[in-house]
Amino acid sequence: MRRVSTAVVLAGLALVVGGCGMDEPERSPLAESLAALCEQARADTEAFGLPAEKGFSVIEPGAERGVRLAADIKKLQSSTPAEKEQIASLAEYFRFYHNEIRAGTKLYEAGYPDAYAITVARAKPSLASAEALATRMGAPECAVRPFPDR
Repeated sequence: MRRVSTAVVLAGLALVVGGCGMDEPERSPLAESLAALCEQARADTEAFGLPAEKGFSVIEPGAERGVRLAADIKKLQSSTPAEKEQIASLAEYFRFYHNEIRAGTKLYEAGYPDAYAITVARAKPSLASAEALATRMGAPECAVRPFPDR
């Protein structure tokens, strides 16, 4: 019985020392800036309207907004070489994805829906990489896509 109570006390002590119940640490200024950029881009994209309701015409403006997001991310100031590399990679992931969506839109409008589908499929891994990297950087807001509740 004594071993069990000692184990319980040690487990409780580990939780207290480990920070259980304490507030989460504040995010870095870089993560805050990144999150704000992504939240604004998502709000702007949602303002164009849901493609299922508005039609295909909102895809290209949304992609253009995404390209602008990539450019804004690239301008973020970082304090370490590792952060600079992360910012460059994140900006490139988003730039590639949204440029591919723009290209796919042009293909669709030119009468090549299969080429559109191929282009979008080629772009999706870049978006997944961007979302994962942004989350690791402390900005999970960048992994929330427009219209998440639909």
